[in-house]
Amino acid sequence: MDENNNIMLPTLDSVHEGSLTFPNQSSDVNSSAVDCTWRMKAAQGYVVRLSLDSLNLSMADCHDFVEIYDDPFGTKLEKFCAEHGDQFPRTILSTGPYMAVRFKSANAQKSSFSVRYLQEKQSKHNLMV
Repeated sequence: MDENNNIMLPTLDSVHEGSLTFPNQSSDVNSSAVDCTWRMKAAQGYVVRLSLDSLNLSMADCHDFVEIYDDPFGTKLEKFCAEHGDQFPRTILSTGPYMAVRFKSANAQKSSFSVRYLQEKQSKHNLMV
């Protein structure tokens, strides 16, 4: 991950994977509000598969949320709020090599989330998911 929260997934014959967690060791949880975006780029010919593992948001009215975008400035695929409880899609797939995750919270000290991501070969099957 670079200083702008960009995650570049290397070109590999096998699957590359990782995770995002907030708060993490570099998070400034002393601040009350946070608005962060992480951008992922898979190798050409690959897509990004993201799994939302946990979500704990302090505000119940969707002022706190996690949003998933198909590319850094493109189509919003999902928006998760506290009102979803545990009823949210566990896996989201990009249509191309890019995906972005935005996390916004008015009370960062009481909010958290965790996702796993991996790149996989683009195929006709995963384009229809």
